[in-house]
Amino acid sequence: SHIKRALGLVYGDENLFYNHNLVRIDYRYDIKVTDASTRSLYLYLYNKTRKQYRRLKKYGLENYRTSIYHQSKTIEVILYSKNEECEAKGRTPEEWEQDVMRFEVRLRNSHLYNQTKKTGETKCLFNFFKKDKFEKYVQNYLLKIYPSGDFYDFNSALNLIRQSDYSLTIKNRLKEFLRNVANGTLDTPVNTTYSKSISKDTWRKRINLFNTIDVNPITIPMNQKVQHLPNLLKNILV
Repeated sequence: SHIKRALGLVYGDENLFYNHNLVRIDYRYDIKVTDASTRSLYLYLYNKTRKQYRRLKKYGLENYRTSIYHQSKTIEVILYSKNEECEAKGRTPEEWEQDVMRFEVRLRNSHLYNQTKKTGETKCLFNFFKKDKFEKYVQNYLLKIYPSGDFYDFNSALNLIRQSDYSLTIKNRLKEFLRNVANGTLDTPVNTTYSKSISKDTWRKRINLFNTIDVNPITIPMNQKVQHLPNLLKNILV
């Protein structure tokens, strides 16, 4: 309704809303993290995720100081800290940007075209500005790239694995996975140069086991003196 009113004010015709050609849409999720050092720690932890998902390749903090990208020619998945992004751009954050960490799934023109070609929908905002579409892309991209469990330091995560109802064999496998990720990234367990590497299918099963007990296999470094951080994506689909 706001967009229609804006079209009416600028162009004098609200019905343009039904005749436009959508060329991009961003599905956004904002969550406030008031402490700057905590925002920095979150970025460090999320930066240890996988280097590639489907055709989306990762460009992390080493490429963008305040942002983590997974991108292809048609879709981008992005995490960034608005305070630090605004500072890097030389401007003051707006009220709604203050202390915000933002997750986005950006759909580019070619993706929108391919989707509407499959479904027969028109390439318009009102076909994509829907809760079910938001949830679909969050589920298929954000939650596939970033594990959903909370972050713990290594010892706390080990204790939660020990306390789980999993068999001793599964617990030992999860402990090994946890050690490998702690010494590297989420890609380390499937690194072909590692003598005990696992297949991609096994990797996905391990991630699901961690998600079930709400433990993130990415652990908080011991020098941080922080034992637990809630996952910022925990309530994204609530």
